Amino acid sequence: LGKEIALEFSQKNYIVYCTSRKEEPLGGQGIRFLKMDITSDEDVKSVIGHIMATEGRIDVIVNNAGITLSGPTFGFSVEDFKGILDTNAIGSFRILKEALSYPEKPKKVINITSLNGFFSFPNFGIYSASKFAAEGLGLALRYELGPEIQVVNVAPGALLAESEKKDASPNS
Repeated sequence: LGKEIALEFSQKNYIVYCTSRKEEPLGGQGIRFLKMDITSDEDVKSVIGHIMATEGRIDVIVNNAGITLSGPTFGFSVEDFKGILDTNAIGSFRILKEALSYPEKPKKVINITSLNGFFSFPNFGIYSASKFAAEGLGLALRYELGPEIQVVNVAPGALLAESEKKDASPNS
């Protein structure tokens, strides 16, 4: 999903900064890659600082980082739960807190949440809890930051990776 969003913004002539813990540069005009761990205060501060120093502003923030853990809720450790919360909810908070510390504020924030932020199913307890948190944060910020900064939550359902699409086609 992140790759598709980046390519779409790039095609609309936005300068796009993609971040990931791994080196995964995308092709595309105007797309720049920076290595960043969303669970690290230092990484987020450094990357946001670099973008602000280079570009002078960030127009749109898309909070798309996320991990999924599925299985019986009590089959996970407290550390697993903290880890998924840190990526799926706290990471977005960390990014926004840093970006909003600059005088030039973004005009739009798009949070990619999940339908699991509205409904919880067996074996998705800690994932759903993390997405409920992300959904709640976005809803609160919509009121706290608006109308100067538009905050939008987008809650997609299950997505298939490109490799899974081939396997799921009716002709396979």
